[in-house]
Amino acid sequence: MNYLSNKYPVFALIFLLFLLFIRPLMADDVKVGILLPLTGKLASFAEMGKNAFLMAVEEINEAGGIYGENMSLIIEDTAGIPANGRSAVKKLISQDNVLILGGGYSSSVTWEAMACAQKQEVPFLINTSSADKITERGKEYIFRLNQPASGYFEVFASFIKKELQTKNFAIIHEDTQFGHSRSNIIIQQLNRLGLRLVIKCDYTPGQTDLRATLEHIRDKRPELLYLISSGVDDAVLLVNQAREIGLIPKLIVGGTYTFSLPEFRKNAMKGSEYVCTYTLWSPFLPYIESLLFFKKYIKRYRVAPDYHAAQAYSAMYVIKDALLRSKTLTPTNIRDALGKTDLDTVFGPVKFISYNKKTQQNRLPVLLGQWQKGRLEIIWPKKLASQNFQSRDESTGGSAAIQPSDKF
Repeated sequence: MNYLSNKYPVFALIFLLFLLFIRPLMADDVKVGILLPLTGKLASFAEMGKNAFLMAVEEINEAGGIYGENMSLIIEDTAGIPANGRSAVKKLISQDNVLILGGGYSSSVTWEAMACAQKQEVPFLINTSSADKITERGKEYIFRLNQPASGYFEVFASFIKKELQTKNFAIIHEDTQFGHSRSNIIIQQLNRLGLRLVIKCDYTPGQTDLRATLEHIRDKRPELLYLISSGVDDAVLLVNQAREIGLIPKLIVGGTYTFSLPEFRKNAMKGSEYVCTYTLWSPFLPYIESLLFFKKYIKRYRVAPDYHAAQAYSAMYVIKDALLRSKTLTPTNIRDALGKTDLDTVFGPVKFISYNKKTQQNRLPVLLGQWQKGRLEIIWPKKLASQNFQSRDESTGGSAAIQPSDKF
């Protein structure tokens, strides 16, 4: 050490600081706490996220981990219950001594969990919960990678105004609290765009024949049909029976995540063709190694990943990046490093900024997709479009294409 001190004083100082401050914190693996609803109604999506988290950590550790130490995940099951989110965070921080938290699915659970993380001053990188208020409270330990809920209608409104120029619409929704509240919001938003509501209908989830209701809608000749269904079977029934009775507006929009699921396409078959819906990611986007991740996930888990997996995988690499840039491995310094993130991921570029009322929010567009020949193609925003939008002609059932960006 004397030799180093005499000949290389700067290196000696750095080495000494490492021994005194960083190495003691790394006596064990670098611990990261993850919140997921591994049981309950969101379990299938959470399992996909869990798989992606584990795959990313395995890759990170194989590449050297964090300063030569392995990263380890401590995963807590919230079961989608808000109180469980808070208790899980308390355990992860006080008993497991995690340095940072990740995950977060249901917004109601995340809301409770983030309050506890903020109070304990431990950074929490949320990667799926979408309620706008999550990043509208100025919490300095709370970051979000994924798009907020308000982005869903923003992309749809942009598409309607710039490309489709529809004049009227019809809406059919499930007869539930969610269905009624969501339909009222959509009606208000479309009215503000100048579209006129021609008919609004609801149905009881689990019905097996919706043709009479759909015929009423058909008779009003809507240019846009907006569907709100949280169940796959109901979504399939709606599009198949609409097709059967000749309800073919210019545009059908499935307004819930249900319509983006491979299960929907598999069961609806031709009925899903040309149906538009929202999505947050596609392996065919021009993001770094997006398609490679898609293929790796399929090879390992024998199922195609959706955006839940891409979010989790990317979040883990954002956490790795912050840990490596942190001055010391303390929650405060990790928070500061997260705030300076500027990283390309399979989910898209990640940079936490402030805009509108939001703070420490990554800004990515929600995507409008359309089922075409068995694949959910991105049709908007135009700069990210992978395929033409196919507009069905009401009288013939044909289609006319609106061209995407020349980039593709």
